[in-house]
Amino acid sequence: MSQQAFDQLDKATKDQMACVFATLLLHDTGKELTSDNILDVLKKSGNGEVAQYWPGLFLKALEGRQITDFLVVSGGGGGGGAAGGDVANEAAEEKEEEKEE
Repeated sequence: MSQQAFDQLDKATKDQMACVFATLLLHDTGKELTSDNILDVLKKSGNGEVAQYWPGLFLKALEGRQITDFLVVSGGGGGGGAAGGDVANEAAEEKEEEKEE
């Protein structure tokens, strides 16, 4: 995935991300999540041009859920990759030798 500066994003993506960041900021500071509070953070952060409906959409999507539900990170790492051809061949040969003995 390529990286792009925030101010270089298309308007819809920028508006959505600005709302996400504002919502996370409010959550982190213990402030109530309301449209007015989100809009206030957006204005103070220089993102006052975000369409007025975005905060309401985010609040509707969060309805009945906790922000922390979205912040939970999986505890497991990715599985190991498949063994390379030489390693796999050596393992197979060792198994054959064990069977022969």
